[in-house]
Amino acid sequence: FESEALLKVDLAKGQLAPGVYDVKVTNPDNTTVANWTSSLAIVPAPELEGFDAKRNALVCLAEAEQSRTVTGKWFARVDGKAPTLRVGDAEFAVTAMDGCSAVDASLANTIELCTSLTFALPKDALPTGVYKVAVTNPGPVGCGAATTLDLAVVPPPKVLELLPSALCDDGADKAITVEGEGFLM
Repeated sequence: FESEALLKVDLAKGQLAPGVYDVKVTNPDNTTVANWTSSLAIVPAPELEGFDAKRNALVCLAEAEQSRTVTGKWFARVDGKAPTLRVGDAEFAVTAMDGCSAVDASLANTIELCTSLTFALPKDALPTGVYKVAVTNPGPVGCGAATTLDLAVVPPPKVLELLPSALCDDGADKAITVEGEGFLM
């Protein structure tokens, strides 16, 4: 109890499972009751499961902007605001969210929970290396994912030699060898 106009309740970790709850306040005389139906939502932290395709864990930013889609659950859009997405220490804009369902509650905020989010990485935004991808939901459900994903920024492939560099078109199968750097499998 703080005052006639303010009541604070501390919730211990795990005290309430994720879901939507009614809030009921009863004065000590047990005759005055206030009910708020579906007025409290407990939203889990976002969970990152992976990229929409395994190959999308790699990206080359040397030549053009690239987009990637992260799949998972509990990605929250609050009043139209998307989660914060970080790759390493850099923040990138979420450009799309899909698989969204509205939280059915009487809340002060409109909350949608989504299963994927897409983000754009501008050309040359990050140097070559492996980075952690992390997601944090916007307030008031502003908790971050306990897990991260690895995103590898790779250089473009470089062709050094083509052997042979000329062939005879005699109708037979031919083999060409490409030598270079940065070829990925």
